[in-house]
Amino acid sequence: MILIKLLVSAIFLFIYAKMTIYISILACFIILGGMILKFKGINKIIYVLVFFVIFNFSFIAKADDNGSENNTSTNEENINNEQPQIKIELNLKNVTLTVGESVNLEVKLYPEDANKDVVWLSSDDNIVQVDNTGKVTAKNVGQAVIRAKIDENVFDECLVNVEPKKIDIDELEKRIVSSYTTGVITKTTNFYSGIGERYRGTLPKGTKVVILEERSLKWYYIKTPDGRLGWIKGIYLSINKSTTIKDRLTKEELEFYVNYKKLNSATNYLVWVDIARQRTYIFKKNSQNKFCLIQDFLVSTGRDVSPTKTGIFNMHGQRGSYMYLPQYKCSVKYWTRISGSYLFHSILYSRDGKKIIDPTLGVRSSHGCVRLKDEDSQWIYKNIPSKTTVWIN
Repeated sequence: MILIKLLVSAIFLFIYAKMTIYISILACFIILGGMILKFKGINKIIYVLVFFVIFNFSFIAKADDNGSENNTSTNEENINNEQPQIKIELNLKNVTLTVGESVNLEVKLYPEDANKDVVWLSSDDNIVQVDNTGKVTAKNVGQAVIRAKIDENVFDECLVNVEPKKIDIDELEKRIVSSYTTGVITKTTNFYSGIGERYRGTLPKGTKVVILEERSLKWYYIKTPDGRLGWIKGIYLSINKSTTIKDRLTKEELEFYVNYKKLNSATNYLVWVDIARQRTYIFKKNSQNKFCLIQDFLVSTGRDVSPTKTGIFNMHGQRGSYMYLPQYKCSVKYWTRISGSYLFHSILYSRDGKKIIDPTLGVRSSHGCVRLKDEDSQWIYKNIPSKTTVWIN
């Protein structure tokens, strides 16, 4: 019977641990009083001791429960106080542009009050470039990914497809200018079939002519408005000043034009000297037998008083790593003969080839040859074979 009574007491103490503390204590002491009155002698002492042991364990259990509840509450408060996860989203996920076109990408941050710096990256700057405001510009045909990121784990991306620019051949023809130097006859002069050769007539003062070639700045080969060709003395000619066009042609436009024109070459290469823009373009045939641009060099062609001869030539191909030009008191490196006295060559050096005399490029400044950077003239010297077509316009 004692054990049964102890068990009953334990149950009530367990209830105490789970119930409101004041109600539990009251119930336990009522039961305790009743039990003590019925026990006698040693049984009463044992019962009281057992009761208080169970009571203390129950109180500790209650405290542990309270502690657990407090810890749970604290953890919940900490979770609630954590910063919300930041997300980034672009307004476009996929966009198609033509070469030269631009689009502005916009980002939205979540939450909206997030204040974070956004870093913009392109997977291929040769195809697509992006600035620090999200402006995307298509540079060449291909595909690239634009990434806007806050850090390595928070970012969004947009796939950019770049297509060739649709080319209007009529508009392109207007931009490809045949750069002939022009002049005006200052005094009625004789007109010859060659230097010191047969007289062909006279040209009146004020006649406008196109200058095709010169000899030592003394004689000029010209074309008259009615299509006649011949030589006149330079002292009777006023030469007009030419300008350089800043409008650059794209890779797609250049390739389209040379293939549209069906320009041919006895080799796999084609060279186009664009006098108007002071550029030289190198093309090479691909597996479909189409010319593809592989080099675009800055050059200097002949001055207005010593213009570079225009036309289509099969490159002579004679070449060398050094040449001294006594008539100009300078030397050049990596020269390749185009035709006659016209060469591709480096900038101008002193006779020993050590001191630069004239590094000018990008404007008409040569004696008639096509002047390039040293490394560019060396590239032609090493790579362009004889009989390659050279178109100078």
